[in-house]
Amino acid sequence: NFEIAKRILNNRLIEKQTDISIGTPVVDYQTATGGAYGLAIKWATNGKNGYIVQKIEATYEAYDINWNKLPLDVVFTPVYWEAWTIKDSIPQETKGAPQDDIWINYSDEYMTGVPKGTPTRGRWTIKGTVYWVDKLDIQGGGWKKGNPKTDAGEILYSTDKKPAGLGQPIVVRLSSGMWDRLEGVEQFNTQ
Repeated sequence: NFEIAKRILNNRLIEKQTDISIGTPVVDYQTATGGAYGLAIKWATNGKNGYIVQKIEATYEAYDINWNKLPLDVVFTPVYWEAWTIKDSIPQETKGAPQDDIWINYSDEYMTGVPKGTPTRGRWTIKGTVYWVDKLDIQGGGWKKGNPKTDAGEILYSTDKKPAGLGQPIVVRLSSGMWDRLEGVEQFNTQ
């Protein structure tokens, strides 16, 4: 089942305003109970020197068995931008790593703090809108590595402020899922 899902993963290409292309070959895909999900990709681009910028938009909702919304037990950033420096078509921050980007949705137990095995239900989405830019104002644009205002991690530059000059997106990535521990249902979709 996971191999089938991995093979059918694809990206929606947007009408391009540039000759730059960006692909996202999948290198790993995993799911678990309570909405837990992981997707790892490598960037593939014909862009030689510049930046891949990805706008992340994420949602997460968890409910108890009576559909009462559960509060989140973790800090969650719903919108932010992250950037990879590209030199000779290779992402520099993740050079040599088996993946360039990882999307993780943690289980309901981690996100809400409910005791293990508590019947919950919920849904989540992660959307990545991907841009290519030749130049990026890292210093003046509020970009930081290990930015505490984003969920981009320690090695990437990221910001919670919309960067100037992004132009048209090249690729839009979308993953979503839902779970219902009461009914024993887990569904995941990736495009």
